[in-house]
Amino acid sequence: MSGYFVGPMPIEDFLAQFAPPPVDSDREKSFEEVFKEMENVTKEPSVSKLMGEDDHSVKQKDKQQDGSSSSGSHGGVSDVTKAETRRNVRVKEADMYPVFRQCVQKAQLCSTLEFVDTSNKPDPTTPEKMKPDISVYSNTISDLDKTSWEHMELCVELKASMESDPFGDSSHTGDVTAATTLPTDATSSNTIEEVSSSRFTEEELRESETYTQASGHPTPYSLERYTDKAIQARGQLVDYANFQWEYQHRAFLFQVIIFKNYARLLRYDRSGVIVSARFKYQETPYLAQFLSRFSAMSGDQRGKDPTVSIATSEEIALAKSILPQECIDETRPMLKVTISDESGTKAVIVSKHKFRSHATTGRATRCYVAADIQTGKAVFLKDSWRYLVDGMDQEGVIYRLLHDRKVENTDDGGVKGLLIDWDLCRDRTSLEVEGARLRGRTGTWQFISCKLLRNPTTRHTLQDDLESSFWVLLYACLCLLRSSLPTNDRLSRVLKDIFDNASWHEDLRFWVGGDGKIAVIKEARYIFGDNAYPAIKFAPDPLNSLVFDLWFLFRSWSEYYNPANASNVAVRDIYKAHADLLLDSKEVLRLFRKAFESPGWPKENDRQEDLLPKKAVSLPRTTVKRSRQSEGQSSAKSQRASRAGDATSSRLAALEE
Repeated sequence: MSGYFVGPMPIEDFLAQFAPPPVDSDREKSFEEVFKEMENVTKEPSVSKLMGEDDHSVKQKDKQQDGSSSSGSHGGVSDVTKAETRRNVRVKEADMYPVFRQCVQKAQLCSTLEFVDTSNKPDPTTPEKMKPDISVYSNTISDLDKTSWEHMELCVELKASMESDPFGDSSHTGDVTAATTLPTDATSSNTIEEVSSSRFTEEELRESETYTQASGHPTPYSLERYTDKAIQARGQLVDYANFQWEYQHRAFLFQVIIFKNYARLLRYDRSGVIVSARFKYQETPYLAQFLSRFSAMSGDQRGKDPTVSIATSEEIALAKSILPQECIDETRPMLKVTISDESGTKAVIVSKHKFRSHATTGRATRCYVAADIQTGKAVFLKDSWRYLVDGMDQEGVIYRLLHDRKVENTDDGGVKGLLIDWDLCRDRTSLEVEGARLRGRTGTWQFISCKLLRNPTTRHTLQDDLESSFWVLLYACLCLLRSSLPTNDRLSRVLKDIFDNASWHEDLRFWVGGDGKIAVIKEARYIFGDNAYPAIKFAPDPLNSLVFDLWFLFRSWSEYYNPANASNVAVRDIYKAHADLLLDSKEVLRLFRKAFESPGWPKENDRQEDLLPKKAVSLPRTTVKRSRQSEGQSSAKSQRASRAGDATSSRLAALEE
């Protein structure tokens, strides 16, 4: 999620744009003092009171000391003792929860909402134990005394220390040190925080969305502070947002984070997070204004998807008569999804999803077998958000273009394949357009080219896609055809070595990899072979020739465009002719066609289903990210799990949905 936070946005601008006042806003004039009582739990008592002295005794000692020189000791209490006493003071988060709720109730800020202390009450319907400090629900829902991601309107996270501010208000982009700067607070450094992260085990913290970032390591995003507490707090906020996304249909959502005497507002959508500047919520009206306005908002204004609603009893009965039983979830309400396009508007009823993306940003794809209540038929619904990027066409536009060019579905020889993600494809003429580029890539990690794995921010070219065809071929052959590899375990190691290599790049804030693929291309690993990496051979000779010929093309391209060979004319001349063959796709297609038409190409299906060891390969939830200890390691199965869409896990997982 790092790099997807934008700000700090001035709090006045944040409110004006995302939470403007209602027509009748006279009551906002009295909002300055709403959270004044929070000072009672966020401000440490004086040292004298900590030493057990009452106000009268303190005043008498002050009079006795008037006119005397300061010697570092007052009334027998040394400065060292005072400092030690302060260090033992605890500002407890748990003490903040009831006072915050009382402030909201006393000011009658939110007549439509209920603020519930859920700091130790997780959602019983989910296996995860995430629980915000304060969960905000509509007061039309009764008996909600615990976390409910399905019903949550807003979450409020409270921290007892300034050190838990996830962000830094720096006006100098790229000034990394500014991201650690905190407001001047004479007592904040003496506060011992009882953080809500203590409700999480060390393992859970390491699995938190942003807890992969090493403490103290500079980030190129100056908004993001990189201390342990800041990283943990930011990870908690992202995890909470993820659960709201998963259990609700939303266009956007809000969060509030309070850290001692300051607060921030956050607004998430599928592009990223807008973060407000920090403000003193006890002395200003901003937090009270936001909560009051949020209470007055409609569901759409709070971020709920206006095209999704609860199905009526009649619609539910009809849907149950249409949908297969395995597509119905009896524990969740059925939903009515309204779909509008150039042909008109129609409604379908959905229940149990077939697929749901866990990414925080991106298209948020959900797939259902849906009941078309107009035709009475079961249909397949892909529900996702479209990217709005110059130079990238909508998926439907591309489908129509393919149809006009008579690009039809083919089924030659009983072999089927699907090309997907047309909404993220690019016309070759637009590749030079800088704007037609997304920060996160879509694709399958194992098939991405060496260049894109090594440098995820570089421009995607035709040659990258041609190289991907080579990796798809090699991967499929290794997994499904008998080869010279002696054992299944050896096959697993080879697949991991070539395809799964990955490590976290702190400066780029991306997962990078491709070392195994580079070894194949540049060093001919597994092509010519040696004792450590024997050559891999398949039974059909035409297949071996195809693998070698494709490898030589990409080896030639790599050497010809290697900066180290830029001045070596002799070397470049060796590879130029073959490198030029990759300027378009004709040679790659010719090599495939030549292999297929060769007499030695198998006529019968020789696919093998038992080559890989029979052990489950689980797709981890994308809340799970790497621990700091795992960063830099090359085990990719459990490493690439990012809701930001930079990369994901499992052997055949898409980078982003």
